[in-house]
Amino acid sequence: MSYSRFVYLKKNLFVPLFAYLLDKREEITGIAFIDFPSIDVCHNKRIKRNKVFKGLAKRGKTTSG
Repeated sequence: MSYSRFVYLKKNLFVPLFAYLLDKREEITGIAFIDFPSIDVCHNKRIKRNKVFKGLAKRGKTTSG
């Protein structure tokens, strides 16, 4: 995923996600969380050359395993 696509999606999903969370605020039923799938930043061969997510992107486990 390119950085421009990431920014585009983030910008377009903020309002619907915020509206959904406001709607669910009244219905407290227990513990709930939103878990997004991991985003592949780059191939492992090129991980040292990545500059877009420098300092954020890391190898390792995600919440889904």
